[in-house]
Amino acid sequence: NLMDDTGNSRIFATTDGFAEVHRNNIAILVDNADAAADLNGDNIIGDIDNIRKNLETAEGEFERKQLKRQLEICENKQKALEMLNGT
Repeated sequence: NLMDDTGNSRIFATTDGFAEVHRNNIAILVDNADAAADLNGDNIIGDIDNIRKNLETAEGEFERKQLKRQLEICENKQKALEMLNGT
């Protein structure tokens, strides 16, 4: 949740990264950041359902690990939407 130059709050779903704060300024470095306002809740729910189904049939630890990571990213997007919508 960031405040833009106009004073409006903007919510983002991000992947792993880090933030550096220096004299009331913050630098955020992540691989990906999606504005919550640009996300589609129905698509996210569908993605989560598909990933969970694929996890049930996943073969091998590498595939399961990748699917779990994808699931975390989708759940993070879902949380960002919930914050945006106040739910």
